[in-house]
Amino acid sequence: MSKIRFDLVAAHIISWVLDPFLVVIVTLIASHLVQIDQNPGPFVLFLCVAGLPLFFYYLYVEYQHKEKPWQFFINVPRERRNTLLLMATYTFLFNTLIFATQGIVLWQKISIMFVIYAGIMYLANRFLDKASWHAGAFAFSVLYLADKIAIQYALLLILLPVVYWARMKLNRHTWIQLYLGTVIGLIMGLLSWLIS
Repeated sequence: MSKIRFDLVAAHIISWVLDPFLVVIVTLIASHLVQIDQNPGPFVLFLCVAGLPLFFYYLYVEYQHKEKPWQFFINVPRERRNTLLLMATYTFLFNTLIFATQGIVLWQKISIMFVIYAGIMYLANRFLDKASWHAGAFAFSVLYLADKIAIQYALLLILLPVVYWARMKLNRHTWIQLYLGTVIGLIMGLLSWLIS
């Protein structure tokens, strides 16, 4: 009987709770709760057009490549991230066009922001290194919340070392990949103050 490693269990839990897709969706809901409550249609459309294709492609990649049947969240290798990131760029671009034709400015701006984000992540992944989605999404979300709700949310950046520890403990990223993801996330978080 193998001994339970609580550090690995904790690292898995942190990685699951701070899953990039989940973190970004929760951030958008928290930041735009009033607008979503008044008119949920654009948010639902945003999720369906951009989110569902990415989610199903991710599940397909996971099904094809996971090493153990009990694994749920796999670490998508660098070469397979390119397809996912390009797909994200195009689905968010499609979202942008839909919202532009309907005159829904808020979600058009958010879609533009994610076109830029996915494009930068693609370029980083293709030409530099496998930027951490966990670190990037966390850094972006903290700055987005700081702008949209209260500047005090910026203090959550002190939790970045927890994200780093979890991803390093699970051997998912190097320090450089974590820093690269963080820098991209911070830049996009600051850019979001101007865009949306």
